[in-house]
Amino acid sequence: MLLLLLATAPAQSAPASYSGQGGQIEAAGIVAGAYMLTAANIEHCGKNPAMKSRAMRSAREYLNKNQQSYMDMMRKLPQLAFANGGNAEVQRLKRELESGLTQIESEAQSRLRLPAPTSAECTEFLDKADSGMLDLSVKYNNELTRILR
Repeated sequence: MLLLLLATAPAQSAPASYSGQGGQIEAAGIVAGAYMLTAANIEHCGKNPAMKSRAMRSAREYLNKNQQSYMDMMRKLPQLAFANGGNAEVQRLKRELESGLTQIESEAQSRLRLPAPTSAECTEFLDKADSGMLDLSVKYNNELTRILR
């Protein structure tokens, strides 16, 4: 049993790769997309008159609970980039982030142009958001850990 634990210890403590599949940059994209699109979906529920006040409350709560995790991640990315390629990598990452965030924002805006969802659809989605099931630290804990450690 002890040999099994010792054999797996290096794999568990190995640092996450910076780029590529499963890397920190990919994880950041996943978290950023989830954060922005979840907020947009909550806002979209506000287009349904029967759900407007609940959606506004849910949006405030979601942003209050998740904004710090998102901001911590975004502050960490330049440090990771510098450690993995210096100033040139920081600049490359900055361009990649601008492009990626623009695409995510475009997707969020296109969702907001759709007709209002039904009360049943909103209730189901807002129940998940309000219960914390969609919180970044819950749903994307592995990705955040990969970035912030």
